[in-house]
Amino acid sequence: MRLKRGTKRVYLQPNTHRLPDIHGIHDPLEAAVVASRRKKLSKDLVSNFYIRLYQAIYGGKVLRTGENHHNTSPLFEKQDLARADFRPDLVKRVGTKEIHVEVKASQRTQARPWFGYHQFSSYCRSFLENHEADMHAALFMYGKRRPEKLHVCTKDKVKTSGCAGECDNRHLIERLSHSTRELLILPHNLLTFLLMASPTEERNQESSNSYRDVEHYYRPFRKWLGLFGKHWQDPQPAIDEVMEDVKKQTDRLRGDPLRGFKPEDFFLDCLESSSSRSPTNLWCLTFGEGFSAYNPSYKISGFNEPSFPIVEYSLPEGGLDRWKTKFAENLDGFLMALGVDLVWEKQQKRIVENHEAEQKRIKEQEVLDSKPKDGIPF
Repeated sequence: MRLKRGTKRVYLQPNTHRLPDIHGIHDPLEAAVVASRRKKLSKDLVSNFYIRLYQAIYGGKVLRTGENHHNTSPLFEKQDLARADFRPDLVKRVGTKEIHVEVKASQRTQARPWFGYHQFSSYCRSFLENHEADMHAALFMYGKRRPEKLHVCTKDKVKTSGCAGECDNRHLIERLSHSTRELLILPHNLLTFLLMASPTEERNQESSNSYRDVEHYYRPFRKWLGLFGKHWQDPQPAIDEVMEDVKKQTDRLRGDPLRGFKPEDFFLDCLESSSSRSPTNLWCLTFGEGFSAYNPSYKISGFNEPSFPIVEYSLPEGGLDRWKTKFAENLDGFLMALGVDLVWEKQQKRIVENHEAEQKRIKEQEVLDSKPKDGIPF
């Protein structure tokens, strides 16, 4: 994907709101409720910041924002439960291809992103149902602080801004603008490999917008992501490390998490990769609800650097179609290894039939295109 570069300033304006004040609350139950709201809102604000940052670098349309978590892709306008999980953060158009982008942001000390079972299964469904669809995961890593701590004023800020220690969204924007450490972009095949090999966790969802009480998550290790960033010119050491950890899980826990699949089954041997730095003309605005009269803007930079590194993996020309064919042909095995086979039980047959019909149409079109016109061969 092409980065937006230039000397003219590019501004992003994320969703930012003041956190609910927890000071002066003496009731322990009420304080616990407010603390939970602060934590969730902080995570949402950090997530929205990085969605907007990705958009400022690569373009695309934001489909899910902090104000409305129910926007969906035009492919899934029906609000049935089976498809309610398909809420990509952005959609990009590259030629005839529609790329769905999932943005994740993780702090350095706990940099293991969360990918929900149902969320990823919905991406896979879209990936196969729409021949022109593709899916990327953009994984940001930032700073050291927990999201809710990014709002807290330092003693110096209290003295200079007169904010009396209140949580002000200017401080959130300022800290995030200077805290990004790296961005790793993964295509669908590499992400599938990592999630299939990852440990999983179960989390309570009662405080979220989900219609489920409990959700299962894939939790890929931070060291895996770091190795894919470090060895971008030749990712084989990173793949070997993942396979070594898979072997340990096989011996110690629940059997082979890959269910017999090998790295070559994910087309990892034909991955293309590139490394670059973020543009230096990005600025973040701080206008919005809850701001004081003084609303500065901050230049986006890396952590103690003018910019942050970006590593992007992709499939070569024709690789996406070959991966889709492989994924469709081995759908039973992939879904079982991913743990989402029950989610797809009712729709699996239709997806396979649609994919076969699309492959047949492509072959027929290739035959027609190869025939001479007016007796003159191409």
